Amino acid sequence: MITCRKGIPNQKGESRTSAFKGGFGNGLREPAVLLYSEGRYSDFMSNTLNTETKIVILLDGFAKKEAQNALSAYADDGGDASAVTVAPITDIVARQITHEAVKAVAEGIWPGGTPRSGGKRSALIAGADKRQAVNLMRSFKAILPPDADAAFAMVTETGAAWSVDAYIRHIRKEHDFMKTAGAASDPDMKEIQ
Repeated sequence: MITCRKGIPNQKGESRTSAFKGGFGNGLREPAVLLYSEGRYSDFMSNTLNTETKIVILLDGFAKKEAQNALSAYADDGGDASAVTVAPITDIVARQITHEAVKAVAEGIWPGGTPRSGGKRSALIAGADKRQAVNLMRSFKAILPPDADAAFAMVTETGAAWSVDAYIRHIRKEHDFMKTAGAASDPDMKEIQ
């Protein structure tokens, strides 16, 4: 996991004193990021994320350095990177129910494993309001190559009950559809400044 908070114990009881330690294996590409929205699902999220960390991002296909650079860009843009914890999706995490995976990461528990690699970059964001989620997404996109084609989603109450893998496949399918469907004419796709 990557966190900007200091002094929070990890699953071994060790205090994290560096902004970016552990969780990303050997620099392999990680899985998608998962975001939960505090807006419409505030009650659901407050029951799921009842720790000091407000935002959890599960990454699929991202490299550790990309996550670090994106969090730095988010902080440079005025975001509170200390409230964000980023974790890679491993085969173990992929099999977990999304809300359980997010809660475990928020509590500093990461099941380990090797980050998945080879797929397209995706991210699930939990615990962020819409503006935070958009700013995080923009921060990640800003550090990626133009052809990265990353997909991002805020975790919804429905999606939180799915396995992380199923959720990632779903958002990737939606992302691919929206690239060809003309999202600008879709009334559900509102512009965020």
